[in-house]
Amino acid sequence: MALIIAALAMPIGAGASNIERHGTISCATTATEIVPERLGRRGLLIVNSDASVTLYHGQHVSATDRPLTVANGTPLVAGGNFVFNDTEMTGAYHCIVSAGTVDLRWKETFR
Repeated sequence: MALIIAALAMPIGAGASNIERHGTISCATTATEIVPERLGRRGLLIVNSDASVTLYHGQHVSATDRPLTVANGTPLVAGGNFVFNDTEMTGAYHCIVSAGTVDLRWKETFR
């Protein structure tokens, strides 16, 4: 739990002109969009709030063009978090699970 709290306290894209958004989504067995493409994104934090299920995250173009799957996504273990900080990652970002659904918390900072 301390790791998650530390990550949430971490400054994402520091700067007075930044805007912050946050929310919750349910990752499913098909690629689910966490955040849309956003030019000027300065940071993105995702947290797997499930107690036992690993989710997978990454970029997803379409079901036929570079699809996100559990086989090629980056795993995020239950209770884990992942941070893009001051990055050029401005594309849409997605998650997927092998079965059921998993709640994910997210926070992004952009200009």
